[in-house]
This record gives sequence, C-alpha cells and structure tokens, in this order.
Amino acid sequence: MAIKGKSRSRGARGVASGPKPTYVPVKTPLLRRRGFWIPVAVVLGVAAIAGLWYGFANEAREERERELQERMSRAISRYRAEVEPPLTTVGEPVPPASFDAFPVLGTTLDAIERGRDLEGSLTSAESVRDVAASAAVALEGIDVTAIVTDQGFDQLFVVRLLDSRDGMAEGLRLYEQAADLAALAAEAPEEGRDDLVSSARGVLEVAERVFADGYSGYVEAQAMASVLDPLGGGLPLPGPTGAGG
Repeated sequence: MAIKGKSRSRGARGVASGPKPTYVPVKTPLLRRRGFWIPVAVVLGVAAIAGLWYGFANEAREERERELQERMSRAISRYRAEVEPPLTTVGEPVPPASFDAFPVLGTTLDAIERGRDLEGSLTSAESVRDVAASAAVALEGIDVTAIVTDQGFDQLFVVRLLDSRDGMAEGLRLYEQAADLAALAAEAPEEGRDDLVSSARGVLEVAERVFADGYSGYVEAQAMASVLDPLGGGLPLPGPTGAGG
C-alpha cells in the first residue's frame, strides 16, 4: 500500500520575525548639559561686571554731589558774610522767609500826613534815607562773580545769588527815594504836603515789593546750599567758612 506524503496546508502562512531591538540613548538633563551652562556663565559674568560698574559709578556720582554741595555751602558763607552786615542796619527777618525793612518809614509818613511832629519826622526820614543809601552801596559792591567763578555751580544757583544782590540793592535805592520824599514832605508847606506823602507811599510800595523779591532769592540760594534754617525766618544756619575751592 502506497504511503502518501503529507501535503502543506494551503491556508497556512509563515510568521514574520519582529524588529530587531535597537539602543535608545537616555537624554542628559538640561541642567547637566555643558552647553547650557556656558551661556549662563557668560550672562552672569556680564551682569556681575555691570553691577560693579554701576556701584562704582553711583559712588562717584554721590561723591561729586557731596563736593558740589560743600562748594555751594562755602559760597553762601562768603556771600552771607557780605550781605548780613548791611541787612542788620535796615530791619530784621520775619519767619518763615520774609524781611521787614524800615518799618519806621510808614509810621513817619503817617505822622507827616497828619502834620504831627514834623521835626521828628524829618529826622526819621533823613535817617532812613542815609541808612538805605549806605546799605545799597554795600550790597552793590558784592562781587558775586568772584564767588561763583569756576565752581561748577548750577546756573539757577548763580542766578539766585545775582538776582538777590541786585533786587535787594535796588529795593534799598527805592527806600532811599521814598525817605527823601518823606523828608521833603516834612519840610513842605501844608498845601503841598499831601502830594509828596502820596508820592512817597507809592515809591515805598514798590520798594517793599522789589526788596522782598531780592530777599526771596537770597533765601532760596541758601536753601539750595542746604544752609537755611526753616524756623529762623530765613536766617542761615552756620556753614563752612573760607573761600570756595
């Protein structure tokens, strides 16, 4: 009996082999990568240098400001030494930052207008006239330019000094004129007295305004130099003495 060979099943298929295993490298964490830290180190280095530069620059700026403030204080001390003596002859400071100059002149004009004590009023008016003229000469002689030259001061500070000198001196000249008119009124006959008194009052009003503006500049200059006593009616605090350096 013949043996038949086994026939291959027509419906069977071969099993495909799976993919070969491959090696997948593990990624290095970001913070452990050298390429990450190099630019970070550069940035930190630049920041450190910038910080040092800023610190040195800021310190140098503060030192310049301190030196400037000291020069301003010395300049004010020089200016004040020449301004205060004539000012003490014409009146006194009034808190917080005003000055009462020749208060007697208004009283004198009142007396002349009423025709009372004309001889005493004449003496008073002549005294005011002479004191105002003398004080004006003293202020006009202050060389502000010599005080501020080559000091590196801010323009506003220099302007305050110049305006204060000129304003107070001009105001004193007007006080002188008002007092002179008052003296003329005291000697004038009754029919011409009122006109002279009226003229004197008009000049006195302008004198008060002009002098006040000048004195205000004086106070502001002291404040800029940080040598002003805010409770002393414009009286300056003691400051460094000597020539500005």
